[in-house]
Amino acid sequence: MALGIKDRLRLLIAFGAGSAVMTDDIGTEREEELFYCLMHDERLSEDYYVSRLRVIEDNYLNYILGKCESGGIHIVTPECDDYPEDLRHIADPPQLLFVLGDIGAVNRMSTVAMVGKREADGYSEAVAGRFAGDLVRFGEVNIISGFARGIDRASHFGAMDAGGSTTAVLGCGILYDYPYHSEGIKRRIAEKGAVVSEYLPTKAPDRDSFKVRNRLISGMADCVLIVQAGSSSGALNTASHAAEQGREVFVIPPADIFAERYAGQMKLLDEGASLAITPRIILEFLNDLYGTQEILGAFL
Repeated sequence: MALGIKDRLRLLIAFGAGSAVMTDDIGTEREEELFYCLMHDERLSEDYYVSRLRVIEDNYLNYILGKCESGGIHIVTPECDDYPEDLRHIADPPQLLFVLGDIGAVNRMSTVAMVGKREADGYSEAVAGRFAGDLVRFGEVNIISGFARGIDRASHFGAMDAGGSTTAVLGCGILYDYPYHSEGIKRRIAEKGAVVSEYLPTKAPDRDSFKVRNRLISGMADCVLIVQAGSSSGALNTASHAAEQGREVFVIPPADIFAERYAGQMKLLDEGASLAITPRIILEFLNDLYGTQEILGAFL
């Protein structure tokens, strides 16, 4: 019998998102046994995280659930039909997802993750919007990105402006206002897509939360498109997760092969990533992946 929402919440609060405790045995036949040991085994009583787990009160859990209800957020677990199917097969799959909108869209559609620099230039933002729009119009693709300013935001808007569906995967809680003054954009995304987080609804972002989040962006996608990346861009972390998960990585051609603001793209291309000159290249990949010509046929 699967753990209930409250017990999964307890584990998330105590151990944090992406914790091995949350992913190695939770979600398997051993999860009840593991949870019982964590709660009652005296040999674990001095462990810092176990101590945190054992003092979490129902009042606090009810407070979180109330925040979800008032914010229109529903909680998705691996037992739910709309849990993203591809996440079941990655390392460290989330055992709880907080969702605003319809996360099940990623199971019904082909998916492309588009990521890049927050401080993107005009060329790259224009490319992101154009690619996202064309993928939506001609391939009925769900565009997945990280809701940051720059490339992420341009990708989300490109999909929505084309009348399509997009999924925003946050590095903070859904109810936390980050990037600032973005509540309206979240609600717009949720109308035809979803805003998703594995963090408690009011949690602020920190230095590690985005890297933990990135495995979900690539994990939900059929492939990943790097639109702009410098040598230290967080998009390279997403590309690394994609490679580990067996996802194809595509790269937009840099506008200047010598400029540092495109150094991450040059590095990925040198390592064997695929060059995406037009959206058609990605649509061809999706056709081959799904064994159909319907997607590409609409583009011709």
